[in-house]
Amino acid sequence: MFAEKDHDLPCAHELAEYVRANMLIPLECIDVYWTKLYMCPLASINLEVVDDLGSHLTKELDTINQHFFVSNKSEKIMLLKRL
Repeated sequence: MFAEKDHDLPCAHELAEYVRANMLIPLECIDVYWTKLYMCPLASINLEVVDDLGSHLTKELDTINQHFFVSNKSEKIMLLKRL
C-alpha cells in the first residue's frame, strides 16, 4: 500500500478498492497522526494577567518537555507535529 505524500493517507484509488471489497482501511496504511484523536482543550492564556511572559513560557515548555520524555514513540511524533 502506498500513502499519499501530502497527508500520509491512502490514495483515492486504494480507498476505492477497499470500498469495492467491502473492507475496512487497515490502520497500518494510515499515518499515526490520523489514528490519534487528542481531545484535551488547548490552554488559554490571558495576556493581561500574566506579569512575566518569559516565566510563563518557561513553565509551559518545561511541562511539554516532561511529557515528551515519558511518552512512547508515536506520542512523541504527535507532540512534535503539534508543536
